[in-house]
Amino acid sequence: MKVTSAVLDYWTQWLNCNCITTTSGKSTLACALTHTFHSRGKLTYVLDGDNVRHGLNSNLTFKPQDYEENIRRIGEVAKLFSDATVICIASVISPYRKDRDACCSILPDGDFIEVFMDMPLYVCEAGNPKGLYKLCPL
Repeated sequence: MKVTSAVLDYWTQWLNCNCITTTSGKSTLACALTHTFHSRGKLTYVLDGDNVRHGLNSNLTFKPQDYEENIRRIGEVAKLFSDATVICIASVISPYRKDRDACCSILPDGDFIEVFMDMPLYVCEAGNPKGLYKLCPL
């Protein structure tokens, strides 16, 4: 990532994690960031993976090629927010580096900030009421 200035007025913050399903805290952090930025007079929008999957990406499955398309679409929407000078916080499961790199490449230099949330598996499992971790071969 190249940062072009010491103070950015807008950018895309990409929250990613080591957990392959939900409950790593991405959405919680996204909400906290939004409140903080709003209190400082900044415009923000959260692209939450679950919400995007219910609307824009409702036709996609969880197969690898659909994961790629899901992230590509979210990246394109993030670019629209960047064009409108809105801080976009993408809170999504994006396990493939090439997909995140593709999103970074369509944004202006310095406008993509990736945050890796390194949560212990037991923390993610404890916050997962749907029991999705039992279905995944980890």
